[in-house]
Amino acid sequence: MKIGIISLMDIVEWGGSEELWYAMAERALKRGIAVTVCILRPIGEHPKWKALQREGAQVFSEGEEDSYARSLRYRIAARTDLLGARLAAAVRDRLSPLRPFFATRPDVVLISDGASIPRRETIGVLMTHLAMQPYIVLSEANLGEIPETSLRKAAAAYYRDAHYALFVAHDNIRATERQIVQRLPNARVVRNPVNLESLDEPVAWPQTPTLHFASIARLFCLAKGQDILFAALSDGRWRDRDWRLSLYGTGPDETYLRELARFYAIDDRVSFCGQVEDIRAVWKYHHACLQPSRFEGTPLAMVEAMICGRPVIGTAVAGIPEWVREGRSGFIAPSATADSYAAALERAWERREEWSAIGKDAREDALRLHDPNPGETLLSLVIEAAESRRSA
Repeated sequence: MKIGIISLMDIVEWGGSEELWYAMAERALKRGIAVTVCILRPIGEHPKWKALQREGAQVFSEGEEDSYARSLRYRIAARTDLLGARLAAAVRDRLSPLRPFFATRPDVVLISDGASIPRRETIGVLMTHLAMQPYIVLSEANLGEIPETSLRKAAAAYYRDAHYALFVAHDNIRATERQIVQRLPNARVVRNPVNLESLDEPVAWPQTPTLHFASIARLFCLAKGQDILFAALSDGRWRDRDWRLSLYGTGPDETYLRELARFYAIDDRVSFCGQVEDIRAVWKYHHACLQPSRFEGTPLAMVEAMICGRPVIGTAVAGIPEWVREGRSGFIAPSATADSYAAALERAWERREEWSAIGKDAREDALRLHDPNPGETLLSLVIEAAESRRSA
């Protein structure tokens, strides 16, 4: 058997949306199943790409020569009818790895997307190659856009013809059905892997009088909402409280967020800590996970924080309220606005003496919802889809 994997995530070299298919690919390769991967961006230097190739996976990727296909101008044009010569060339370059990928004749294809609605030209090329081919769609987040009519109809066919439409949150199934005006009886919820070597014990509660918040997310406000968080913490009520905030992650909005922290006069309490690999080390020194997202799948950092025994203060977006129960495992802002998030922070502050106990409940809830073998779960679904063609 040969499994084909297409990653449509093209904004960063590696992201959280890559972890589930990667875990599945690792499992498949260890079983002796051939794996072919196609990415619509340059391969980069991330160690997991090297690990896949070392284990025997074949990888097709976009060349380095033209970054236009990943530029803001391209993304705007690709969602309109502005098909100029430069855009047409960028589309061809970006999608060019698909041809040699499909030439390897995979028995089943998994398409992993960091969003829910692929671009118009991407769907067109995929559906041409996927005719009579079993495939599974894996959507890791929902951006909330309303596709224009032709793209909506194409996306509806794309999801309808998939063996499974997989999502990481029940809310994202409902959102996608609303976007494409179509029920998805083939939809299933799957869980992402967590970046923790052991789940056996929570992380000991920090014994410091200062409250230390942590936000672990890409510095990308459109999705992760760090600007909402800064606005909420600039409220006068927080001026005389003893708190610190650590931001872990990198991204395109780092300069903006540094300026915004100065603008709100909270820069003396906000630290930019860069990328982090040792998640348990973070929670040795921090009391609560802040998740002010505007759109999401189910954030891995949130699940990891809960397993480590930390309460979450999040927004009612996608998978966050599916994991976090108001007042039990954390606090939920009904909307992704500064006022709503400030109110959630205030409710949390009023119960700060209970945070350790709330963190224990958060861990209990997360362990109940967590899939201990998400790569194996996904692999079983992919194998089922491949075998459906043989029995047809």
